[in-house]
Amino acid sequence: MKKRYIFLGLIFMLVLSACQTTVEENTDIPEQTNNGNIEDLEISENFNWRLTKDVKLQITSDHDLVAEVNSSDGSVVYHKAHINSEETYDANISVPSSVEELIINGERVQLNSNEIAVHISDVNNLKFLKASTVYSLYFDGSNDFVFINDGDLNGEIPAATSWSNTDFTISAWIYLQSTSDRKPIASKQGNSVSGNARGFMFSATNGGLELEVFTSDGGAPSDKTSVTSSSGQMSTNTWYHVAATYEYVSDGTSKINLFIDGVNVASSNTAVGPIQTNPQPLHVGRYYWSSGYSRYFHGYMDDFRIYSVARSESEIAGDRSTTVPSNSPNLELNWLFEEGSGTTAGDETSNNNDGTISGAVYSSTTVPYIFTDTDGDGVTDDDDDYPNDPTKAFNNYFPAAGFGSLAYEDLWPGKGDYDFNDVVIDYQFNTITNASNVVVEIIASFKAKASGATLENGFGFNLPDASTAFTGSPEKLNVTGYDLQEGFITLNAYGHEDNQTKPTIIVFDNIFNLLEKTGGGIGVNTEPAQAFVDYEDIIITMVPNGTFTMADFSLTTWNPFIIVDKTRGHEVHLPDYAPTDLADHSLFGQWEDDSNPSVDRYYKTETNLPWALDIPIAFEWPIEKNEITLVYLHFAEWAESGGVLYTDWYSNTAPSYRDDAKIYMVPLP
Repeated sequence: MKKRYIFLGLIFMLVLSACQTTVEENTDIPEQTNNGNIEDLEISENFNWRLTKDVKLQITSDHDLVAEVNSSDGSVVYHKAHINSEETYDANISVPSSVEELIINGERVQLNSNEIAVHISDVNNLKFLKASTVYSLYFDGSNDFVFINDGDLNGEIPAATSWSNTDFTISAWIYLQSTSDRKPIASKQGNSVSGNARGFMFSATNGGLELEVFTSDGGAPSDKTSVTSSSGQMSTNTWYHVAATYEYVSDGTSKINLFIDGVNVASSNTAVGPIQTNPQPLHVGRYYWSSGYSRYFHGYMDDFRIYSVARSESEIAGDRSTTVPSNSPNLELNWLFEEGSGTTAGDETSNNNDGTISGAVYSSTTVPYIFTDTDGDGVTDDDDDYPNDPTKAFNNYFPAAGFGSLAYEDLWPGKGDYDFNDVVIDYQFNTITNASNVVVEIIASFKAKASGATLENGFGFNLPDASTAFTGSPEKLNVTGYDLQEGFITLNAYGHEDNQTKPTIIVFDNIFNLLEKTGGGIGVNTEPAQAFVDYEDIIITMVPNGTFTMADFSLTTWNPFIIVDKTRGHEVHLPDYAPTDLADHSLFGQWEDDSNPSVDRYYKTETNLPWALDIPIAFEWPIEKNEITLVYLHFAEWAESGGVLYTDWYSNTAPSYRDDAKIYMVPLP
């Protein structure tokens, strides 16, 4: 039998409380049958009372990009970050227990585990970070080119002797320094080696584009098709994205299309085909027929690609302004010219079609991809939550869908009336990171909404899983915005509570300094007959001093608590959440409390009931003297099932979910 020790201070507290509970009498519990009474529930001792679940997403990609984690309907953004293609990025998120699926850059992910590996691969679902490349390749127009011999070509390269396909797309970014005559972009024809000579040549010709294809080495018109766009469409010293597509049709209606900056500028549906294969090298920047007849590209070139399909206009326009993943569908060769030195043009694909650079040199004149990056932080404006601020890039909200709520009973270690309205606070954190995923600041928004008690309660939180770098180093986190007027909280010079191992922030020390009592009834905003008091907002700003990531704060495992009646050691936490360093441990095990710190059991009764709830949406709390089980009609089923059933009991999903007549509603004006 648990011993009960009655202290004068506790007696005084209970006398003041509107939710008075004594051994002999509980005047705050409304008259009701035991049907649905919270004290009659059979709760597992292992039930943690959580309405959310933590998920660790281990995200990889073939490319540097911005990853965005969304709800299944796309309405909620749970996480945004820059993903480095060379590393695994861990995104630790908290979602409502009812959530079973997420969308990550367009890919649906089932939440069938608390750790999930996600690989972003679909080119159409990438949100790219890069606003430009680092290098391009410069061709002097005299004798510079890149080549790969026919025998070294892998995959489906048009006109190669190993080519078993019939269709292709060739694309590149070009910056012409001369528009006169023909400036070859890519060709696979000539007389470099013996054998078939003709295949194709793609050129910038007189400021336009030209693609010529051959079915044989013969000179008859039936052996060749040449499609040329209007001259003068491209000028010198300007970057253009160019592309040519060929689609073979056996009835003589093969198709050629030419594109400048994603727009079709010339086409034919009477091209010859299929294209002849030949043993000539694949040349970029060069057409070589003989020592006396050759042509060279003059200018800069970047992001050269060959696909084994005739891509559509929308596909070409859709990813021309980004580099693409190495495993993009039908991508056979991709030279980004990003090596910066040497004579090898590395192929980004697994085909290993590395080219040899002859004469051409690397340049820092690079493609200004059309995604706007106003602040120059490397995150395009479309993905940047702060497009005009280079020090900030992403907002990461917790809870992500909007404000969550905390609802407390304040008579611990004695039991209360279970209307969970003694302190009601809404909360939401916004962790602002830069383009390198470094935390710039954390904005914690709180809204004091109700206090169904007479006790002058405070509120705070600590970060139990924060980095050990903060331990003993309070200067690494500056905190502002708190409302402390009562004089019993001691802060260090950096705004968090002194003598705490982990960062501990006291948001306010007396709720009635925020919600002024109207003089009637019990507390504030729990009785419809009493005047409504406007909610009070408090904004806490936390600015780290140093390089920290979101994982260093671990906000999803934060530990919120109330301080009862201005008694600093009298803390009330969520069930099984440990007290702070300043809590009075002598209160554990008194009255109805069944805490056992030796096994990390805290703030539960012998029947495993809690003194606080954390709800992932803005909670509509019971009117005074209405037990939660009689207000939210599936609460009992959720609790007795260990959180398996009715994980959304707090919502208004259907008429059977709650009794609106017993919920406090803000009066209409």
